[in-house]
Amino acid sequence: MGNTCYANSTIQLLRAVPELNAFILREDLETVCQDASSVPAKLLLGYQDLIRSMWGAYKPAYVRPLGFLTVIRDAVRGGLYESFGMARQNDSHEYLVYLLDNFHEALNEKKDSGAKDTVVPAGATMVEQAAIGWANYVQRHTSPMIDLFFGLMRKTVGCQGCKAKC
Repeated sequence: MGNTCYANSTIQLLRAVPELNAFILREDLETVCQDASSVPAKLLLGYQDLIRSMWGAYKPAYVRPLGFLTVIRDAVRGGLYESFGMARQNDSHEYLVYLLDNFHEALNEKKDSGAKDTVVPAGATMVEQAAIGWANYVQRHTSPMIDLFFGLMRKTVGCQGCKAKC
């Protein structure tokens, strides 16, 4: 299947998330997706088909993800992520983010909610700014992917000598 270890490692990583797979196996995604003919929905449905094959196989068995890789190849043709459709090495983290973003877009329940963003008040702390930013994001974006994978992370760097935070 070419140089697709980045895709296989990402698929194994996603398959190891029981909550995600329970949702994928339980739901009729064609009706849950906002637009079943969209590229994100096709990717999610392709993943659902792959997961059903993995969980439905008799032991010992293996499943070639060729069908899913074909869905990816068709989805990325002519676009920014076209390299994911080629049989060459890619970055597995970028691939994971691409899949999660598309899965979220397929399931996003609030795309056109019309909600107005809360304005960050002057003098708000970094934590308050982040909380308001996250609340603004969640007003327009809700899906099982948000619940399982998305969130905020704060990273600080400090000087060991003077203990100043950057």
